[in-house]
Amino acid sequence: MIALALALVQTQVSPTLGPLLPVGSHAEFQRAAIQTQRQLSAGDFAGAAKTVALLPSPSITLAVDWKNLPADTRPAGQKALADALKHCGERFPEVKFRTVAAKPNILITFSTDLGRDPDSREPKIVAQLFGMDATQPRLETVLRTTRSDKSPLDGISIYNEVLFAVGTYLGVAEESQVQGATSRASGFNQIRHQFFGPGRSVANRNLVVASQLRGYVAKRTRVIPAVPELAIEPKVQQLGNTIQGTIVPGSITVTNNGNVDLQINIVPDCGCFKFSYNNTIKPGQTEIARFTADSTAFAGKFRKKLLLVTNDPERPAVTVPVEMDIEPVYRFLRPNGAPVELVPDNGLVQDVFLAFGKGSQFKIKSVEVAGATAQVSDQEWRGSMADPEIGEPIREREGYRLTLLISPSIPTGRAPLSLIVETDHPTFGTLTYTFQVQKGIVALPQAVFFGEVSLPRTMPFTVSRPGKPFRIKSISSDNKAVTVPAAPTSAATEFALSAKIVPGKTPGTVNGVITVVTDDPKQPKILVPYTAFVP
Repeated sequence: MIALALALVQTQVSPTLGPLLPVGSHAEFQRAAIQTQRQLSAGDFAGAAKTVALLPSPSITLAVDWKNLPADTRPAGQKALADALKHCGERFPEVKFRTVAAKPNILITFSTDLGRDPDSREPKIVAQLFGMDATQPRLETVLRTTRSDKSPLDGISIYNEVLFAVGTYLGVAEESQVQGATSRASGFNQIRHQFFGPGRSVANRNLVVASQLRGYVAKRTRVIPAVPELAIEPKVQQLGNTIQGTIVPGSITVTNNGNVDLQINIVPDCGCFKFSYNNTIKPGQTEIARFTADSTAFAGKFRKKLLLVTNDPERPAVTVPVEMDIEPVYRFLRPNGAPVELVPDNGLVQDVFLAFGKGSQFKIKSVEVAGATAQVSDQEWRGSMADPEIGEPIREREGYRLTLLISPSIPTGRAPLSLIVETDHPTFGTLTYTFQVQKGIVALPQAVFFGEVSLPRTMPFTVSRPGKPFRIKSISSDNKAVTVPAAPTSAATEFALSAKIVPGKTPGTVNGVITVVTDDPKQPKILVPYTAFVP
């Protein structure tokens, strides 16, 4: 496949022009590829030979230093490594994958602490270091021994990180496709990732580029660097003020100041965008990338982003902020705004206000309740209220007061309650507002799922009753393999707990119940089922 693709590239590109880099390759790959071309252009063949060695090879060696990984995790990690390389071999049949003891292309190591991410300030779970000469690994991937949710590194996580390292070595940028090889799940993983078509295509095209450049270096061929150059205007999309429900147009002027085709893909962070644009822009040409933003689901400050993914080695990914202010047609407001309302034993009366936006007005045709058992009535309303969600202070408003009578007979637990309002508004004919109601003390999630466990694993859960503190007297499990540390003895509205399983040697499904004993006479015991599978 690679040989065929190389032949196609050679028939389409002038021998004196370097290869066109694909969209979706990361900055480090593009930097080395362009540097090689520039050195060839200048006749620096010795320098080009050193730089081209940084590009991916179709014979990939990998080494793992297991010393900082807990001993009980190593068997699962070694199996994950073998399985991951088998998957890579199946997806890239023309590439050879093997493990070595020294001088690998890819080195994987482990650490208990990698510091914090400078942007999010969250603990880092992976560090990727690019070597800059042939005497060191091209890529070192350091894995923290715990994930972002404090769960220990396990076989599935190691499998996924091996794929991520291979994809990165092959020059594939981090992808947005869920469960793709170079996508990342930072917490507990239950599903193995894989190389899907897009990531595989970029990797294969990168190998073609690397092969062609090695050929030029071997033949000491001078080439013209093939460099697309992205220029965009404006840098920030300011779409002004609009009324909710409006389809707002926008456009980005994209110019290619380079000497080969510029390729772009626009990736939004919201499904509210639609696009019309050419993916390929010829040298010296300018195209208009047009888009629309649907404001129906938003109110207040609209702050979204468009990511332009390109084959410009200096700008492989450019973020374009999209901003506008949206005047709402309607707002649902609750006096306290709590995400969860606790329903007392005698039921709950809860007001929800449907307020008109400035200049808006409509009539309610009907109101229904879905979810929890409740009755609802409506009446016209005028009063003063703030809207903290969109940053509006207290002001005079008008609309409807929707009064809910939530039944005391709802079952113990937490459930959504939705108001479905039919109106005579031509655009917003059906309005829906949902919040959570809870009766009694509940465990969240209601059951603990450990997944497939071949080594100890910890899973978090909470026991909660908003607005009414309680105490946990004791916690126990019906299986010695599952333990839960004791909770604080002081009263609280929520307890963050963790269940730990140490799997035995017998394969099969492990089911049981964790019992949380409380000081509430009406709920002296909270039962939390758990399940796990030992392979």
